[in-house]
Amino acid sequence: MAETVKTTDSEKLMTEHIDVLRGYAKRVVAHGGVLTRDEERDKTTRMTEYMAQGHRAGISDSDLYSQIFGDMVQRAEAKCGCPTCRKRAAREHNAASGGGMAAGAT
Repeated sequence: MAETVKTTDSEKLMTEHIDVLRGYAKRVVAHGGVLTRDEERDKTTRMTEYMAQGHRAGISDSDLYSQIFGDMVQRAEAKCGCPTCRKRAAREHNAASGGGMAAGAT
């Protein structure tokens, strides 16, 4: 079932777009799901409006995409197992557990 746009307030509309687009992204990217034809249309419309509104507010493409995909991409990167990702995961784990590495440590 496709979501529908429910508000006209600019800030609320942006928040609604982010919420719905994140939901679509989680289903597809994180869980390997597929969107229906109506959901694909809704996603395309929302993404177009979201990007246009973000550009009008002076937000970069990178930051706009990060709002939707950021946490999913970070989780995927941490799983790749390369030395950089293992180091990043160790830093995040230490920070989350109250331990920590010196700010200058790499």
